[in-house]
Amino acid sequence: VGHILYSPGPVSLGYRWAEFHDGSGGSNGTNVDAYAVAFNVSDEMKVSFATQDREYDVPSGTNVTETTDAVNAAYTVGAATVRATFSEATNLAGTTGENDEHMEISLVLAF
Repeated sequence: VGHILYSPGPVSLGYRWAEFHDGSGGSNGTNVDAYAVAFNVSDEMKVSFATQDREYDVPSGTNVTETTDAVNAAYTVGAATVRATFSEATNLAGTTGENDEHMEISLVLAF
């Protein structure tokens, strides 16, 4: 597993690489490449985009790559933060044709 984050001013760029195997011959494993960029629009508003490719090793067939893309935003006023995330995944959990979409809006209050 490796991760690097670079934050020049209001922008943050991140990259992550990982490889998982159980150590036995002919077993399934996964390889992950992920990228993200975040931007602090102001002290109150933040937005980000992230993408991740997770390749599932299939010893008896063709490897399958799950791709997940997400857009996030957060707006803070005083002690309240409204957050939103929208994501889409294709070939979910290494299953070809299994897709998923996710939308979440939340309110966080700090006391």
